[in-house]
Order: sequence, then C-alpha cells, then structure tokens
Amino acid sequence: MSYANHLHDWAETNGARHALTLTLGLWPSRAFDPEASFRPHLKKLFRAIAHEVFDIPKRHLPNMDIREMPWFAGVVEQATRSGALYPHIHGYIAIPDRLEPLLRGVLRNRWGQDASPSLPAHRIEEWQLVNAPSEAIAPRAVIPPRLGFRPTFELRETVSAGWADYSLKRSGADLRGVWTTPEILH
Repeated sequence: MSYANHLHDWAETNGARHALTLTLGLWPSRAFDPEASFRPHLKKLFRAIAHEVFDIPKRHLPNMDIREMPWFAGVVEQATRSGALYPHIHGYIAIPDRLEPLLRGVLRNRWGQDASPSLPAHRIEEWQLVNAPSEAIAPRAVIPPRLGFRPTFELRETVSAGWADYSLKRSGADLRGVWTTPEILH
C-alpha cells in the first residue's frame, strides 16, 4: 500500500473529510525554513481554531489533550509544481459538517483570502453569528501584515485518496514528513 493510501486511510479513520491547503502567499527569494517561518503561524492558527471553532477555553489551550485538538495531518511543500519557491501545506482536517462555515470564517478572519469566497462563512461576535467576508488581509491575522505575506487557503470536502496523492506529490516524504496538530501545537 502506498504512503498516500495510508495517509487517506488514517484521515478517514479520524473523521477527516475536508481538504485544507494553507499558503503563506510568499515567493521567497532564498532558502525557506518551514520550521522557523511556517510552523509558528500554524500554531497560532490552530490555537484560534481550537478556541473559536471547537470551544476550547483560552486558559486550557496550552494544556490541551490530544483528544481535544482539531485533527489535522498535512504535508509541507516548499515549491510549486514548476519548482518556484512558494511555501504551503496540504492536509486533511476533521470538522463536523455543521461547523464548516465557522471554520471557514475563522480561516478568513485569522489566516487570509479564501479560494472560495462565495461559500458561506461566519464567526461569532458578541454571542452572535456574523458574516465573515474573504479579504486580501485577514482582519485578525495570525501573521502580522508587516511581514509582507499574503496568506490564502482552500477548504473543501474530499472523499478520495487522490487528495493524499496530490499532497505527497513533491514532498519526497513518507508519513514521517506529515505535520499533525499535536506537532504543530507543541
């Protein structure tokens, strides 16, 4: 069985029915270290997701148990298919279907521009659901705008192992190269 099939089966076993791609919106001019330049932003994003989508209290975020964390597994790619440096991560994320618009809203509010701006998205503000439009720069971005990044994301339902094949296409990695939520958060 291929690594892609293992990744897909693992995601399916953990209830991950959505594909998530996060880009930094940056074309670096030199070598890029994802551990130093990508992971810290993902950590802030996944803490926001845990709090704003899964309702984990902020005071509990540093001590979250692995069973409380939103399930995510993704593979970092540093380049596009053509070989141009463009850091991004492709992964699977487990979210209950009823929470997809809320997750999309958090991604728009905290990460960046949505590849599907016409899909419903909202966030909770003063105990009410409010529309979360897709903007070029996220209003409460986890990546400071002064860094010059223009983060984007794509969130969509996935049902085939083809997503895992696509995720692993350029990584040159096996499943040891997959970043999971606990690895991102700790």
